[in-house]
Parts: sequence; C-alpha cells; structure tokens
Amino acid sequence: MKRTTLLETVTLPSSSPLVSIRFLFNTGTIHDPEGKEGVAALTAAMLSEGGSRPMSYDEIVRAMYPMATSFSSQVDKEMTVFFGTTHVDNLKGYYRIVSEMLLDPGWREEDFTRLRENAINYLKINLRGSNEEELGKEALYNFVYEGHPYAHPSVGTVESLERMTLEDVRRFYRENYSVARLVVGLAGGYPDGFVSEV
Repeated sequence: MKRTTLLETVTLPSSSPLVSIRFLFNTGTIHDPEGKEGVAALTAAMLSEGGSRPMSYDEIVRAMYPMATSFSSQVDKEMTVFFGTTHVDNLKGYYRIVSEMLLDPGWREEDFTRLRENAINYLKINLRGSNEEELGKEALYNFVYEGHPYAHPSVGTVESLERMTLEDVRRFYRENYSVARLVVGLAGGYPDGFVSEV
C-alpha cells in the first residue's frame, strides 16, 4: 500500500484486470445543517444518481452498460464514499464519466425531485412500513444521541426533505466537497501513471 502526497491517495496495485476506485469525503450527516437533515445524503445521491452537466443520468447509465459497471455512493455520519469497479480496458472512459459526475454535477431539477421523492418514500414506506429492524436502530440512535447530529437518520426526515431545495444541495456541495476533505483509493491493475491523472 502506498500513499501519494499531492492528493491524499491510497493505492493497492495488483495484477487483477479489474480496477476499484473510491472517493472518500470526510463529510457526512453530522454536517447536515439544523432543519436540513438529509442534505448530505441527497447531495451524494445527486452526484452518483443525478448525472453531470455534460451527460444526463440516463446517458451515463447507457454509457456504463457496455462497460458492465456502475457508480454508487454511501453516506454515513462522518463520511461519504463514492465507489465503482471497472475493467482496466474501460478505466479511462469510466474515470472521465465519474470525474465529471463529481466535479461538474448536472444539478437538474428533475433529478432532484426524483431523488428527494425516493428518500421520502424510503422513510414513509420502507423504514416505517416494512423494515422494523432499521426502524428500531433509528429509534435507538434518536434516543441515545438526542440533541446531537448523530440522532437523525442519514437519509433525513420527511419534514426536512419536503422543505429541501436544490439550492440547499448545491450549497452543501460547495461548503463540504473539497480536496482538503478527500481521500482517493485505487486498487487493482490500473496502468502506471494513472494515479497522477486522478
């Protein structure tokens, strides 16, 4: 394992034909402003499921399909991770797409509405209606961490999501996504010199 110095990068080269890439931002739901619970999760969803300025989300899905790859996000209390795996032959094209998603988001209103509704439906239908174990965990977090940013579900609350705007998401992105908070992880058979392109 090797760390590079310009951008904090952790590498684990191997002879595998697959390359896994992770972008870890030291920002999470504890950075949700009061009354905007869920903005960290919605921002991550807009980046990983909302497309870039050059390509809509549907265009990205169509471009990734022949590569047999995808790009996803996971939001936790103190960090947000974007991740994907691709074959080394597709690495340059894949990296171009995902770097545009992270650096030049599309911020389309229709993507925001779709993803906000997905989050609200998760809370109303899945969490409250059919996932007793997760609901119990969220109730426990709420009790144990009352008054602390750890208390609310990562996805937010129905009330905060219903009030949230696309501008709230854009503001969270501007204030919390920076090189200073980023760690990049690369593993697999990436070519020599690829790390310097990241």
